[in-house]
Order: sequence, then structure tokens, then C-alpha cells
Amino acid sequence: MLSSVDLMLWYQRLGLSEDTRAIIDRIRSAEPVRRVGGGKSNVCGRYPSRKMEKTIQFESHRLEFAVILEMEDVPTVFEYYDQPCKISLKYRSGSGREICVAHTPDFFVLRADTAGWEECKTDQDLPQLAEKTPARYRRNADGIFRCPPGEAYATSLGLYYKVRSAGHGNAILQRNICYLDDYLRGELNGIDGRDCEAAIACISGCPGISMADLIRRMATPAAVDCVYSMIAHRDIYVDLNAEFLGDQARVHIFPNKESAGLRRAVTQFRRAQVDIVVGSVILWDGSTWRVANVGESMIGLVGADRSFTELPLDALQQLISEGRVAVNPVENSGLLGNKIQGRLTGASEHDLEVANRRLSVLQSCKHGGESPNVPERTIRFWAARYREAEASDGNGYVGLLPNTAKRGNRGPRLPERTRALMLESIENDFESVKQKSKYACWATLKQICEEQGVAAPSYRAFRRAVGKRSRHEQTLKRKGRRAAYKYEPTYWVLEFNTPRHGDRPFEIGHIDHTDWTSSFDVQQQAGISVGHG
Repeated sequence: MLSSVDLMLWYQRLGLSEDTRAIIDRIRSAEPVRRVGGGKSNVCGRYPSRKMEKTIQFESHRLEFAVILEMEDVPTVFEYYDQPCKISLKYRSGSGREICVAHTPDFFVLRADTAGWEECKTDQDLPQLAEKTPARYRRNADGIFRCPPGEAYATSLGLYYKVRSAGHGNAILQRNICYLDDYLRGELNGIDGRDCEAAIACISGCPGISMADLIRRMATPAAVDCVYSMIAHRDIYVDLNAEFLGDQARVHIFPNKESAGLRRAVTQFRRAQVDIVVGSVILWDGSTWRVANVGESMIGLVGADRSFTELPLDALQQLISEGRVAVNPVENSGLLGNKIQGRLTGASEHDLEVANRRLSVLQSCKHGGESPNVPERTIRFWAARYREAEASDGNGYVGLLPNTAKRGNRGPRLPERTRALMLESIENDFESVKQKSKYACWATLKQICEEQGVAAPSYRAFRRAVGKRSRHEQTLKRKGRRAAYKYEPTYWVLEFNTPRHGDRPFEIGHIDHTDWTSSFDVQQQAGISVGHG
């Protein structure tokens, strides 16, 4: 926190008026004007701030808590206060009536070059708020939401007002700060100095070493705690904005930020100098090689006979400079890679089984084996498809994928006007709290189509269109949130915006509020022996 002298110098440097200084002094000396509370979809709590030397309230563990963690780590944030004060917002309602509301922002922040209020809203709530009260919340052309009444009030005092959402912050940085929280609160003196010296020696000898390799080389029981403590106290450098510490194999560690920047610049220079991407063709001593992978220090090559080899980028650059290797880059290689990835991702399990069987048959025939029950003409057709895909896409395997999904006429049969009316009927008539049956909605739709002179869909087509809609969304609109809960989508892959239970063990605790005392009394009265488990 700022001392009285530093605060006075900060006031003078920003040129704030006496009224503004009085407001800031009142916020700094007062307690929060309200206590936060949890709701149906958010978890409130208190964070013990090192920077503020007191607990800070947060109303959402996914948004406000992430903002607190970010402000804790940003050095240009001098102080921040939760639920600081009430301010008056004046704007016109939807009916044109001028209103004035008392609003309590989530935070008041003192930064190096400015100060102001910050309000946190979710990405789901902001569009609804902007539609409900367009004079209070407004979206810019660049997609950023603003609060004009709040900005007008803050500007009159020489301050700022900002609406923050989940898209404003860096999700990787916030997770890393939370991941290092225990180490940030501890002292590095608790770590054995010999472990620190061993870590620095390994990193200095191999800048950019992965965290997994570093811990394996140290081979000490406290290696993990030592490395995390040194990262937290900035004794070694990791790009916390881009690399998540929980994935040790993908985290690169450097002695300092300068060496990381140098390594990045050298890598970019090498790649630009060689000008090689995946799919490029290399002519080397009369042989043709295709680039399969371009790493930071090595490049993978596949020969015409499907053999594989790796070369250091430095060695390849030396061969190119001597004129012993010629490079023919493939244009639009990135688009080709995306095309191949799209074909493989869109293939079903059955398609992959068919492609694998065809590939095994081709490989068996190539080595002189027999292929029972497969005509030679079919084998020649598969081989031609493989060669065509390899020449056009750089990957022959995709040529063996069956195209059964593209067979037949899969275009819509119904006229576009009919499909529009059917979609409108499903959204407004069927998916409503009235919970009308499918047949009743179809009968109404049929009458509307006859009145407008368009072809009406059959009842079977209407039912199929209803079945293609999201079961969760339909139940939510018809029966409410509780009934739709069991139809919520399953999270097969955890992304940064996926609901989480923490990145490390016991990061988030769930408390069971069952009243075991009454249950214990009932069992005792019934003569049941109760033990301690």
C-alpha cells in the first residue's frame, strides 16, 4: 500500500482536484459499504490480500476472484478496494424517463497513471443488460461493453469507470497466479539452497529446458516445491501469460526474461531464414524429402520410401548456405494442414476402421503379401486414391477414408419459407412455458401455412425437426432450470472456460451441510449402535 508521502506525490503527479482526493481518502479509510452474497450460480468468498494486507471480498469465484488475482500480481496496481462506495448513475430508461440509481461498483483501483471504478459482469449477462437498459450498458463497434453514466460520473472527477468481463483478463495468467498462491505466501528460505543452486545450474546450461526435464534432472524430493518457489519469487523466468504451470512438459524455464526473449528471437530468425514449413519439399543429394515437423531445434523429414529422419535446424541451415540442399516451399501449407485435420476430425469411428483396413491391405500388397476377398481392381483404386491425396494434400491416408456421408441427396426438401415458419413455430409455440404437445403445435403451423399459401410440413417432418433441437434448451424453456439440469452437456475436454474443480488437489473444497446430529439422535433412539468411521 502507498504511504502518506507516496500518496501525496501520486496525487500531484496525476493533478487530481481536492474533491477527488477527498473521495479517494474516504474510500481508503472506510470499510466496504456492503457485504457480498452468493447466488444460484456464483460462489462468494474472501481473499487474504498480500498487497492490501487485509481480506478482499469477491462475489464470483470465476470472475471477481480472477480479477483480484490479476491485480495482486500487476505491479502498476498500487491499491484496490472492494465494494468501495455508492455512486449516482443518471440515465434515461426505456420509456424515456430520466432516472437516478445508487450503484456500488465492485472495485476501486489505484493504478500508476490513473484511478477509477471497475464493475465485473459475466459475458452472458452483459448482452441481456444492454438490451434491457441500453442507456446504461452499451456495446462498442469493437465488441467492448461500456457504461456511459458511470463514465460520465467518473470523468467529472478526473477518474475512469470500466466494465470488466471474463474476456478482459488472461485466463492462463490468472490460473498461474492461483496455482502459485501458496508459494507466493511462503518464504524461499524454507527451500534447501543446494536445490536452488542445482536448478539454476541446469537452467543456465540448457536455457528453455522444460519443467518436467528440470525436475527429473534435479532428482530430489523437494524439486517440485523448489522450482515453483523460484518461479513465484521471480528467481527464474517462465512466461506466465502463455504457459500453464500445471502442464510441466510444456513449460519452458529460462534464467531470466532477457534470455527467453533472445531464444524466441533466435528461433524466429532461424525459421524465417530456413523458410520451411510442414509440407515443404527438400532436395538433398538427389533424394526428395518432405518436411513432417518443424520444431524449435530439430526438423523431421519423410523420404520417398516413407523412411523418417531428423536433423538439427543449424545443420540444415549450413547445408542450405553451402548449396547442398534446395527447398521448395509448399504454398498454403497451413490451409492444407487444416484441411487434413478437418477430414480426420469429421471422420467417424467406422470411417477410420475402413481406412485402416484399406491401408493394411495396401501395405501387405506392397510387401508381396496376398489380399484375400479383395479384387485387384479395388486395390488399384485404393492405391490411386492414396497417391492422389498424397500429391494434393500431402497425406495419402485421407484418400482412403470412405465418403459414405456424402452419398445421396442430403439437401432440404421443404421450401425455405416452410422451413422458416416451422422453425418459428418450434421456437415460439412449442418451446414455451405453455408446454403444448407436438401435435397441437403442428396443427397450428399447418393452419398458418394454409392461410399463407405455402406447403405445410408433415407431422413426421415436424417431429424430426423438434428432435434435432437441443434437449437441454428445450427443457429449459418449457419446464425451467431444475428440470433441464440433467440434460446439461457433458464436458469431455477441459478448456480454460470450462467449469472446474481446481487445477491442483484440494484447491477447492466442497462442504457437506447435512445435519448429522439429528441423524445421530434418531439412530440412538432406535437403539442402533453408532461408531466413528
